[in-house]
Amino acid sequence: MLEWILSLPPYALFFIGAFSLFFLRGIAAQIVTVVVPVLSFAILLFWEQGAYFHYLFLELELTLIDLDRLNLIFAYLFHLAALLGGI
Repeated sequence: MLEWILSLPPYALFFIGAFSLFFLRGIAAQIVTVVVPVLSFAILLFWEQGAYFHYLFLELELTLIDLDRLNLIFAYLFHLAALLGGI
């Protein structure tokens, strides 16, 4: 069961968390804003460098994730900023 969560792109949890904030208020919303970046960062750690996620849409190849060293550093910084914003 854990395998499908780890196969999600790290940004998918941010979309799920943002949608759930629409329905949550108070302390529950604050918990989600802290937990989502932590879980997404944990998923990001399981992705190895060089991983990619391509999607074919209307005969165009969309690159949703291309994880090289520079992108990985920016992803770490984004997760840190999201966590600090939630705190």
